[in-house]
Amino acid sequence: MSTAARERPLHVAGFDITVLASGTDTVGYEVFYQAGPAGKGPGPHAHPWDESFFATEGTVICGVEDTEIVAGVGDFVHIPGGKTHQYRFGSPGGDMLSITSRGNASKMYEDFDR
Repeated sequence: MSTAARERPLHVAGFDITVLASGTDTVGYEVFYQAGPAGKGPGPHAHPWDESFFATEGTVICGVEDTEIVAGVGDFVHIPGGKTHQYRFGSPGGDMLSITSRGNASKMYEDFDR
C-alpha cells in the first residue's frame, strides 16, 4: 500500500497508530507504525495475539509481566500472546513498527480511536 493510500493515523492512548497492513490485507498478520511523545502508551493489557516491536526512533519502554525492557533504535521486542504487557515512549518521544499475529488489532485500535 502506498503512503498516499494509507488512512489517517488512529489516535490511541495519547499517541498515533497508522495501519500499514491489516489482517484483511495479509490474512495472518498486521503491521503498524506507532509514534508518540514521551510517557504516552497503553497501560497493562493482554490479548491472544503475539505482538512485536521494532524501535525506529527514540526509545520504547516495554514492560512484559515482571520484566522491563528499554528498546532503542534497531532493537526488537517480541511479546507472546496472552502475556500481560505495557509500553510507553521514552524521552523525548519515539516511533516504532509493530507487528501482530492472528487476531484483529487494527479493529481494536479503530474502536479505541472512536
